[in-house]
Amino acid sequence: MPGCKGTKMSQAVPSATGPDLYVEEECPQGRFVRALTADGRELWRRQITGTGGVLASEPVTKPQADTGQHLDLHRASVCDGVSSGMTKDEVSKVVNGHNLNVDKKQWQSDNWNFEEAGSRCSISFDGKSGAVAKKKKTIIIE
Repeated sequence: MPGCKGTKMSQAVPSATGPDLYVEEECPQGRFVRALTADGRELWRRQITGTGGVLASEPVTKPQADTGQHLDLHRASVCDGVSSGMTKDEVSKVVNGHNLNVDKKQWQSDNWNFEEAGSRCSISFDGKSGAVAKKKKTIIIE
């Protein structure tokens, strides 16, 4: 974007319809996060700090109404402490460290879901080995 400087790029969790890459940028108007496809098309843009000034290029989607909230991409989540191959016992310790609990019904399931302030975490366990096969962190704003 004109006048902006990229500060961080993060690969997105693969999905059929979502972005492939997130780009954080410092602009004269503040900080922005953009979601891009693998071929460089912008899916959306959100301002996370700053004055709310107008940018020269138009977003692909209509801008959402300003809720007065900003995305906190660096807030710690239970998902951040979970990695592939961890056992349910190991994940349970991480979950407890975030003041969350795993109930008996959830323990028996191969899919655990947790909602925290600003994010949602979905953890899938392999049915045979019982180890983490996949995790997905979704940043939410209400």
